[in-house]
Amino acid sequence: MPAKYFYSTALYTSLSYSFTLRPDLSLTPSAGVRYNSHNVFESETAPEAGIVLTGEKWQLYGNYARGYNYAGVYAVWFYNIAWNYQNPAYEELKPERVKHYETGLKLTPREGLVLDLSLFHDDGEDMISFVSPPPPPPSFGNVGSFRSTGAEISVSWSALRRLSLYGGLTMMNSTPSDLPQAPGYMLTLGTNIIVAPGLHLSLDIESVDERWV
Repeated sequence: MPAKYFYSTALYTSLSYSFTLRPDLSLTPSAGVRYNSHNVFESETAPEAGIVLTGEKWQLYGNYARGYNYAGVYAVWFYNIAWNYQNPAYEELKPERVKHYETGLKLTPREGLVLDLSLFHDDGEDMISFVSPPPPPPSFGNVGSFRSTGAEISVSWSALRRLSLYGGLTMMNSTPSDLPQAPGYMLTLGTNIIVAPGLHLSLDIESVDERWV
């Protein structure tokens, strides 16, 4: 198979401004957009927008973003080598697209202690997946839409000058239920220790629900 190159050119710009509502309260809206031109697949535009209300020891935030995911070089390998296709059928694949919504509250009740609570929802379409025969031949296809809704809580604490602790829990419900890399929960606990100047020790433990890959 002759060499095949994937390359893309991207442009990104963003703008944000903070309005002081009173000495202990500010409002910061932001917006941005990314444009991506690909040599094989169609071009994509991904806008984003957010707003943050900041108080003395808290932040209330919300954001929206649109994302996309192109098929990778694996598609070329399967179509032209593993399956010995004589045409670039992978070029017909559309990018996966997702709309992400998130809102949350960040609290800093005392110095060194940060608590973050958030809710999120993803709406996706044109999910790329392997389509097995029958009927032959095998292929990849844009097989449909997907949804994920969840909540996340995280906490970090700088307990001592040389010791910090952190933890996080994410719970998620997805449709379809066999959505890849979308476990029902993920739990992480960890610590960072400064043993000596220039020597840091990091330890963590993670528990992940059953998931499709």
